[in-house]
Amino acid sequence: MGLIITKENIPLLQVLDSIKYIKKIPDTTIAASCKRFVFLINNMTEKEKNTMIRLSMKYNPFTRALLGALMENSGNLNITEKLKRSLNPITSYKLSGIQNTLETAKNWNIL
Repeated sequence: MGLIITKENIPLLQVLDSIKYIKKIPDTTIAASCKRFVFLINNMTEKEKNTMIRLSMKYNPFTRALLGALMENSGNLNITEKLKRSLNPITSYKLSGIQNTLETAKNWNIL
């Protein structure tokens, strides 16, 4: 099953692409980017959040882990189980300074 791009999911894919390339976003810090992602997630409907999780399954494990940490930080524990199951529990991901910004990062093995 391929990734079907629709007019409705383009903004969600843009957020996922931004999460994937968080280290390369110019003129900002990882901390500021994470705060912006949390703001965006908090303003999404439940349907949009579920769609974003579904779409994220086509992204790399780091992107899914960071999305899970961001979702969990936004209080969306009930929908992050699919993300958690899609990740290898012994793999860790490096993102310097994330622990100070996103307290849920350690739950997703982001160091």
